[in-house]
Amino acid sequence: MIFIRDKLTYEEVKQRFDREGYKLLSTEYTNAKANMKVRCPFGHEWTTNISNFDFGRRCSTCSRRKKYAFDEVKTIFEQEGYKVQESIYLNGKTPIKVTCDNGHETAISLNNFRNGRRCGLCRWIKVREARMEKLELRAKNLQDLPRRDTSYTSAVSDDRSDELMKEDWLDKIDEMRKSLRSTNGRTYQGQIN
Repeated sequence: MIFIRDKLTYEEVKQRFDREGYKLLSTEYTNAKANMKVRCPFGHEWTTNISNFDFGRRCSTCSRRKKYAFDEVKTIFEQEGYKVQESIYLNGKTPIKVTCDNGHETAISLNNFRNGRRCGLCRWIKVREARMEKLELRAKNLQDLPRRDTSYTSAVSDDRSDELMKEDWLDKIDEMRKSLRSTNGRTYQGQIN
């Protein structure tokens, strides 16, 4: 036996949107597939139908499925201090050539940028600087440590071995400083080997 459901009324449709925190802006309801204008809880206006809404489709802006205009994309990047180098935007997955606020050229997709990914070279430089700080701290702590007690005899005296260890650490720190200074002018693509 087949049951035919009665057509929903405008008030029933409005209640379904209200239960989820959405506001129905359209004043008419014709059928389940007719598009209606709706406002999400965050104030974005969009069109949908009750059928899609019942199946879980929500605001395209909040779910990041919205296709942005080039001007909107440019504004998103500029808010973080990035300058867009291209004049064409295809979609959120396609990388866009940009220049970060430190002058490094790189390519980032809009989706990755909105998820927090930024200039790879800047990130790489920060990691190197953090490693430098750790090495400097270790070298400082190494100078403060008391001399080790060794039960074996070595060809080098304990005083001399401590000096050699300090020199090794200081050499590593100087080497990292030099490489860090030399990479500041390179582009991100030039860093990947």
